[in-house]
Amino acid sequence: MNNHFHLLVLTPHEDIDRIMYFFMKEVAIDIQKCTGRINKIFGGRYKGSMINSYSYLVNVYK
Repeated sequence: MNNHFHLLVLTPHEDIDRIMYFFMKEVAIDIQKCTGRINKIFGGRYKGSMINSYSYLVNVYK
């Protein structure tokens, strides 16, 4: 699938909103510089979910 990406991120301070804002902003700026695009790069806000069990972690990792 080329219309989205997955990240498995560990953040000890539970500040994932700030991390994703910075990450997506910087990636969008880099893509815009390389391709010359002026429109939005990402369609919308990220969807995050907490991994609370080992079995879910294994499933996400697959």
